[in-house]
Amino acid sequence: MALTHRCIRLKFPELTSFFSTYFHQDWKTGADNAADILARFFAESYATYANLQRCATEIRQLIDEYGDDARIEAALAALGCHDHPSADGRPARAWLADLHDRMLRAAEAIQHR
Repeated sequence: MALTHRCIRLKFPELTSFFSTYFHQDWKTGADNAADILARFFAESYATYANLQRCATEIRQLIDEYGDDARIEAALAALGCHDHPSADGRPARAWLADLHDRMLRAAEAIQHR
């Protein structure tokens, strides 16, 4: 059974906050690409060690639960993400896995400051 947008948002609160804040419907007006948005996120105080760990955990959970690219893209939309990896020719699963790894690396860098 498919989860409603509200259920998905409740299940993944950190990702809801992240995507709806950084990848909202107008995100391309303030950045050239997703990499610029991520750089801004990692530079802001919101990106604490604990927050990055929680986001990475939720990303892994989303990948594990939704599995295929079409379902992941639908979940991303429900979470408020208006970046569509498939529009750039990138599988959603691979895009999220890369985001997961980047969040973990950023968290590790914060921990070792």
